[in-house]
Amino acid sequence: MITKNSNNTSKSKEDEILRNYTDKKTYEVIQYLELVNKSKWTNIKMLILNFINKNKTVVTYDLYIKSILPLYKEKSFIIRKDKNSYGLANIDDI
Repeated sequence: MITKNSNNTSKSKEDEILRNYTDKKTYEVIQYLELVNKSKWTNIKMLILNFINKNKTVVTYDLYIKSILPLYKEKSFIIRKDKNSYGLANIDDI
């Protein structure tokens, strides 16, 4: 299993794996997520890396939409905190 470490060597290795095992569109989505939503990017990146590690296959955008994204969406949902406030809840935390 690929694990996330705080050093730059691990980050560059993960980035290299993502570059080599994803198609261009999927890789661009991952890079965009890094800029827009860091926590979602980390979770989805780890799901993709684990998928690559298990299946030893290239992740196309179609595969990303059908197989990997649903894994992320099932884990979280929006809850109402109070009258005017909403938050993201993780199913594992409930």
